[in-house]
Amino acid sequence: MNEHPFSDDWYLMVEINELRKRFNIKTVIETGTWKGNTAFVLSTLFDKVITIEINEEFYNEAEWLDEASNVTRLLGDSSYWLDIYGKLNYKGEPALIFLDAHSFGQGCPLHKELDALIKNNMSNCILVIHDCLVPPNPSLRYDVYEEIPISFEYISGCLNKLYGFGRYVHYWNKEAVGEKVGVLFVTPAEEDFF
Repeated sequence: MNEHPFSDDWYLMVEINELRKRFNIKTVIETGTWKGNTAFVLSTLFDKVITIEINEEFYNEAEWLDEASNVTRLLGDSSYWLDIYGKLNYKGEPALIFLDAHSFGQGCPLHKELDALIKNNMSNCILVIHDCLVPPNPSLRYDVYEEIPISFEYISGCLNKLYGFGRYVHYWNKEAVGEKVGVLFVTPAEEDFF
């Protein structure tokens, strides 16, 4: 793993900033804090950053983030904290959800994370899914759990439940630098958002 933010991919940072401006997003939730470098960069772009880490060692290593007044660090299962956010804090305002959690032997967290968003009807959130298969460019790195690649096909059923069938737009990163990781972006359909 790369210690630089966004796996050293400035194209990803630029796209996230464009989404922030386009959808007037104030809050970002990151699953998978690791060293905290991505959360720190996000704190310079967004008013509020919530970052969730399941691994206690990584959580402790990112303690330096506590100096940033707009960053909240949470320790534990990302789907649990997404559910809590949905119940207590979600008021229908858009949020960018940067899904980059890894399992640490507990299986792929992605479906559980999406289920928490579905359960709380968080349908105007923008999703950025890191480590995803990019069909137009399969040379970009992606995660595989139990021989199943993280891909649009893997989560399309969840996306249909979250946004409604055909009521969202998805696309992949066209360029990547650094670790050259695949990324899937999902936004509500324009007519549903604005």
